[in-house]
Amino acid sequence: MRLVRSFAPGAVAAVAWLLSGLINQRATGADSGTIGGLVSLLAPSTVWFVDLAAPFPWGAVSAALSALALGGAYSGLLALVRRRPSDVQRAGVGVAAYWFVAVAAGVAVASVPVVVFVVQSAQAGYLTGPGFGNLSQIAQWGVVWGWVPALVARALDVRAVDAPVSAAVGSAGVPADDDADDTRTATDDPVLLPFRRRLLVPLGAAVFLAAAVGGVVVSPIGDVARQAGYDDADAARQEPIPTVTPLPLVAPGYHDIDPLWCTSGQLTFSAGQAQAALGSRALVLTATNVSDASCVLDGCPDLAFSDILQNPLDVTVDHGGGMLADDAGPQAIDVPAGGTAQITLTWRAAGSGGVEPAGFAYVAAYAGAERQLVEVDTDISGGRVSTTAWALSGTPTG
Repeated sequence: MRLVRSFAPGAVAAVAWLLSGLINQRATGADSGTIGGLVSLLAPSTVWFVDLAAPFPWGAVSAALSALALGGAYSGLLALVRRRPSDVQRAGVGVAAYWFVAVAAGVAVASVPVVVFVVQSAQAGYLTGPGFGNLSQIAQWGVVWGWVPALVARALDVRAVDAPVSAAVGSAGVPADDDADDTRTATDDPVLLPFRRRLLVPLGAAVFLAAAVGGVVVSPIGDVARQAGYDDADAARQEPIPTVTPLPLVAPGYHDIDPLWCTSGQLTFSAGQAQAALGSRALVLTATNVSDASCVLDGCPDLAFSDILQNPLDVTVDHGGGMLADDAGPQAIDVPAGGTAQITLTWRAAGSGGVEPAGFAYVAAYAGAERQLVEVDTDISGGRVSTTAWALSGTPTG
């Protein structure tokens, strides 16, 4: 009973973590509108689901390590806050504390890819900071789902109250005194609380750290295996006959353009090196004002993507930040002559489905301006890409 009470809530939390992430992926992939947004609120995205397209077993291993890290963090933190079962009459306090443990455990697991990205950015000299918006999404997971393991922990506490220790045997196996209190519960045993503090807390921390390190090691292996699958597929199929249907150089539709905004002739665009962190991707696009006068950028860019043969790709562009880039939102910025502004694109790695990845980004400062072709080296082959709003270079995006 002691082991069940100690580890069952963490196991339940890990299952809830996996379910939330899977539901989120299915819902947002099938519906990007109101229903998908509502499901995202009820089933927030959890981390480390980004490499499930990797060949077996790497996708499954990545998901399992993420859940194991969450379960270890929850079990260790739960041991810190758990009360004696004899105090369970204060049920509201117990459930609330156990519920908050889910929030803290989720944030701890979500922090792992952020830390990895910071280290990789420092090594690569990548100046744009990582996004911390995903931490708030994971905190939301704890709020929405944390009651499940909390109620399991509470139920086990109540059950422990109803399991008195035999008056004939003391907590250490020594016969109890005749005057011993027969109502003492098994988990009020003075041996248990020190056991829980000395063993369960470091054990949970060790599981969390081991799973986190495993995730950091497995993610690039999964990336390599997935890329090798692309290369094998390319070699197996016959070289296609190019049938280019170019993307329009100006976004279709009517666009209300402010005369103060930068014109296409005032700007040139360039792409940085794509960064990867546990399957998530980030790419900085920079706009340089090459004219001798300042101009205004306001809002988000106009973007489209094609493969290296300039065949259009079916990519949905969302406005806002991602796991690796926060977004302060649209605001007018004045770009001086010779000055630069930047956006950060973020996306999640996914299977190509036999489609060539993006070789060009079609970039305009805003919808209605003429697009420029910018060569990019990415694994974007479809799906969704998020972009932050324009911000002056060196200015935090969130």
